[in-house]
Amino acid sequence: MKNKGEPCQYCDGTYLPGKVSEVFDYDDSLLVVRAIPALVCGRCNDYCIDIKVADKLDKIVDEFKKEIKSEKIIIFDDVA
Repeated sequence: MKNKGEPCQYCDGTYLPGKVSEVFDYDDSLLVVRAIPALVCGRCNDYCIDIKVADKLDKIVDEFKKEIKSEKIIIFDDVA
């Protein structure tokens, strides 16, 4: 896990708190999760997420797989 202010592993940037989006494609269905808390490189946009956030994201995806809707957009903060 990266720490705030740590140098980026790919460029000369540093990781700072931010938000990212992820897209999951599953059985002809599409899930977009927006506003996921992450540390984001200010230069190249590489990012990493905390293990607790990753666990919650896994739960969101698992619930989506049970529902199987063709499209769904979720704001992370609304379900976390």
